[in-house]
Amino acid sequence: MQLADLQVVHGEPRPVPVSRVRAAETELGCPFPPGYADLMTRLGSGRVFGEVYVLGPREVIHQRGFARRNFGGWPAGVEPDLQLAVTNAPGEAWAARELLDLIAIAFITCGDALYFHSTRPGRVYAVQAGDGSPHYAGDNALEACRYVRPPFTPYVFLPVSGLFLRRRRAEPHAAPDAGRG
Repeated sequence: MQLADLQVVHGEPRPVPVSRVRAAETELGCPFPPGYADLMTRLGSGRVFGEVYVLGPREVIHQRGFARRNFGGWPAGVEPDLQLAVTNAPGEAWAARELLDLIAIAFITCGDALYFHSTRPGRVYAVQAGDGSPHYAGDNALEACRYVRPPFTPYVFLPVSGLFLRRRRAEPHAAPDAGRG
């Protein structure tokens, strides 16, 4: 799948300047996975296939501790050195503690998420909300989005501007009716 395969619907793309993407990489201390910078500089953040919300660079930095917060407590009997096999990647295994260094780049409506690892930035992993084990999802961000998309989902991109994320003006609360008891 190529970036050109995505049809923009319901809104205008809000591309992120290359300088902001590079600044985020500097702050993270590692490069984003291939394809992520292209997606950001051409379309910005939004939903791919309507199901995968790809975070913008600022959101990625903000979510940096997400994996640590979600995987920080070890279930009884699980050692931090326990080797976890990576599904779909024969021969690749991680120590359980390496889950703490995952960096979220997208959240999927079903609760799963797409991550890259700070020491493996050329690969993207899907981590299922239920089991917490990493699944190899692709060598670039768009490939990973396709890995997790539901079957028969059209190749659409819904920009943040089309997500109707407008703040509502706070309406003043009506004063209670003094005549009621």
